[in-house]
Amino acid sequence: MPPIPDDWEDLRRCRYFGESQNHLHLIEIYQPPTTRFCVYEIESGYSGWFVKYDINLDLLTVAYPGMVRTYSVPSDLNYYVFSVLCIVREADDEESYMVLHIPEKAIHYNLKDGSFKKICDLDADENGYKGSPVLISLTYFWALHFIQTLSPV
Repeated sequence: MPPIPDDWEDLRRCRYFGESQNHLHLIEIYQPPTTRFCVYEIESGYSGWFVKYDINLDLLTVAYPGMVRTYSVPSDLNYYVFSVLCIVREADDEESYMVLHIPEKAIHYNLKDGSFKKICDLDADENGYKGSPVLISLTYFWALHFIQTLSPV
């Protein structure tokens, strides 16, 4: 695992661990909570991790203020409400992106330039977090890549 920076408390939460295009990725969020974090990728010899992408979700929280639990204290680990569904590595790394689940929305976030767009609206009542959006941050979601095939699977 990547080392915890010296100036952060020894409290970490794994936000994402997954593979795309034969690349293993890890996202950890440390105390205090932040909209800035790193996406780590394992080295080709599996000897360690390196920072592949630096992420800054500040503009996303401005566009979607429902991500911020304003009734909570900023030091709360779940102050920002989001979950990383998947990281998608494209052949052209400039097109690689992350899919985020924020309250009532799925978001496409470009890993290189930080641009984002809404993929779709989600029904909060159907997902069971209408009364407590923090459940998005506490729940693990699985997202699977779609592979088009002519063979029934």
